[in-house]
Amino acid sequence: MARVRELSKRGKKKTFLPIYPAWAEKEGIEADVAIHFTVSSQGEVIDAYIERTSGYKELDKLAMIAIRNWTFISLPEDTTQENQWGIITFKFRL
Repeated sequence: MARVRELSKRGKKKTFLPIYPAWAEKEGIEADVAIHFTVSSQGEVIDAYIERTSGYKELDKLAMIAIRNWTFISLPEDTTQENQWGIITFKFRL
């Protein structure tokens, strides 16, 4: 599902997967959306943008909503407190 840089060893508190919409299922649509996102040292997703579109605005929007609802474990206090980034690919499949 994901290729994540810097965040690969950071634990997740909450994840959220987009729901496959009925219209896409009816049309037999399968697509991937790659999102580049930034996580604060406190574990909040503070920025996200589409790195590779699915070609469907609604699927892209659902993927953006999903990643913005993720939270990660805060960085330990004895670690450099800096933002980290990752790239995740959400796969919409029948």
